[in-house]
Amino acid sequence: MGSRFLDAQDSKSKNLDIKYNYSEKYHTLQVFKNNLKIEFDSIDFWQRNLKLKYQKVKFNNTIMNILSLHNLTTIYKKASKVSKDNPKCNRKKYLTLKLLQ
Repeated sequence: MGSRFLDAQDSKSKNLDIKYNYSEKYHTLQVFKNNLKIEFDSIDFWQRNLKLKYQKVKFNNTIMNILSLHNLTTIYKKASKVSKDNPKCNRKKYLTLKLLQ
């Protein structure tokens, strides 16, 4: 995604009270508005060893791949088992996503 995308969003986000945090190290863009948080993660960086099904969507003239609910559930199930930083939180997300299927 990179800084060009973020630069274009910066002036718009200030008017809408939207905040964001971009991490080049973790290849993640977090977007915040009130109590809502959306994360855009690099599939190639984080999930390169998984077979994933996704849809292409256009978001502000940028093409993005969005994971299916099944894939997201699988990712959090795996993270709840192997994560060293927050396995309990990942397990909670996994169980919540599983209820949605």
